Amino acid sequence: FQDVSDLTAAQRRAEEFGARLVETLENIGDGFFMLDRDWRFTYFNNQAEIILDRPRYALIGKNIFDEFPGFSESEFETQYTHAVKAGETVRFEHCYAPLERRFSVSAHPTPNGLAVYFRDITEEQRRDEQLRLLDAAVGQINDIVIITEAGGVDDVGYPRIVYVNNAFERITGYSREEAIGQTPCILEGPKTDRSFLDQIRQAFDTQTPLRPELINYTKSGAEYWMELDIVPLVNGAGAVTHFVAVQRDITERRNAEEALRLSETRFRVIAQAAGNAVWEWDIANGRLWWRDGMVDLFGPR
Repeated sequence: FQDVSDLTAAQRRAEEFGARLVETLENIGDGFFMLDRDWRFTYFNNQAEIILDRPRYALIGKNIFDEFPGFSESEFETQYTHAVKAGETVRFEHCYAPLERRFSVSAHPTPNGLAVYFRDITEEQRRDEQLRLLDAAVGQINDIVIITEAGGVDDVGYPRIVYVNNAFERITGYSREEAIGQTPCILEGPKTDRSFLDQIRQAFDTQTPLRPELINYTKSGAEYWMELDIVPLVNGAGAVTHFVAVQRDITERRNAEEALRLSETRFRVIAQAAGNAVWEWDIANGRLWWRDGMVDLFGPR
């Protein structure tokens, strides 16, 4: 007789561990398969079946390059071969043309072959490309674009900046690094209209669009007029997550309006001082103005 209690217990523990390992591999989010040294499948998890649209029962014992012709003479074959021969882990991204999908792959050599983890990054790559194009497009427009968080306001009620475009740096003189994490109040100064600031803070609180005009200041202290559009961004659940503020530099327009106002004021003052009958007819807008001398000569209008 021989006491095999310890051996039996060790075997049972090994079987339990193996079962837990298989259960883990079946439930991970990555696709996973194992290959022997002849490139034959020895294991294929549930996620791999879903991603590659192939059942495991049809692949176990089969050669990967026979079953997936697109792998041959591709980056997959190059990287897998290197991992096995060099005995080192390889990580890479590559497109599998037959499925028109791009995968992120991590292949680890084992004593019996290769263990491969992979995930489909096709949609992730498309989103990244869309974001890259969007950032490039926003970066080229002449208007300032500022994106702030919807929450996390500072002591005076402003949300923090998470994005600025190239025009922001060019017009304000602040770099991205200086602006990110700050609030839009870094652009305020002595002539910034406080009533408009209250409206802006209220727009943040009520999460409603707003379009004021006010004076802001560059980093060097120079004044500039801007027209501001503030729009909330809503996620799929209907919650406001961020605000987008588009600032148009209207300094030239406001200067021209102010120059016209001063010119009209001076004209009226001079006309009054001249003591003559002077009148002005704005044909385009249908407005008629005359000084008091016209009343003296012709009577009331």
